[in-house]
Amino acid sequence: MAWYDGFEHRTLSVALAPEMLSAVVREGTRVLACSEIRIKPGAGDGHWSAGLAAFETWIRQAGSGLSGVPLVVSVSTRWCQLAMLPWNDALLYQDSARRYLQERFERLYGSVARDWELGCDDSPRGQPRLACALESLFAHGLRAAAQAQGYDSMRIESVVTATARTIAPAPCDRFAIQEPGRLVLVARRYGRVVGVESQTCSSAWPAALPPAWQQWTARAPDVGEVVQVIVFAHDSTAVTMPVRAWHRDGTAYYFVQNMAQQHNDVAAPAARSADDAPDVTRG
Repeated sequence: MAWYDGFEHRTLSVALAPEMLSAVVREGTRVLACSEIRIKPGAGDGHWSAGLAAFETWIRQAGSGLSGVPLVVSVSTRWCQLAMLPWNDALLYQDSARRYLQERFERLYGSVARDWELGCDDSPRGQPRLACALESLFAHGLRAAAQAQGYDSMRIESVVTATARTIAPAPCDRFAIQEPGRLVLVARRYGRVVGVESQTCSSAWPAALPPAWQQWTARAPDVGEVVQVIVFAHDSTAVTMPVRAWHRDGTAYYFVQNMAQQHNDVAAPAARSADDAPDVTRG
């Protein structure tokens, strides 16, 4: 049931979202030069069927030349549901883990979750786990398209899991993923996701980011104090933002601009004092 199990050597990584399909070949965390391909999904009103069609187009073009390379597909939060699940010993075994995930997602989302494919990360025993769900027809379609081209080793995961893997582990860190109309806030400890919050956001999202963090930590103080946040902005508004933006409360926001898929490891920057930081909140 663990979707976050990692491939060690060369992988074919695909980021799939309503706005863009981005595919690269990696050696470990390093992206091979000139390996990126991008395809814009056709009209589909944001439905996952447009993303599946783009994936089918891309993999037919890619052919079977890399079919022996593990394929990793990260899916936008628009097309998957996320939940932090408390530890349960049922997670130790595949069959009981499947039943546990099904029960938890049905409790959260109702009977519609019966038609979802479920998976979770591999956090240590006793720790909460990030779980992900997407429609079974979507997952089956992705696998069928991959298998038709000889790709039998395939993992499907959320963009949150894929992004977390690109950030060097730290005792406590934060990142946010901004997609059109949605903001996902993530807390980590020693490289493991320990909290996630998804919110809708308007086109004025940069200004809404600091209060969103403050409100989340007020509701869930266990996620810890926010000192600095790496923001992965998956839309064109990011080009107007400074790479290092500071809020007047002393929190640092480090923007990674216009990245459909973060390609290399991001080290959490060392925090500076608020006195040294430019006040970007002034008009």
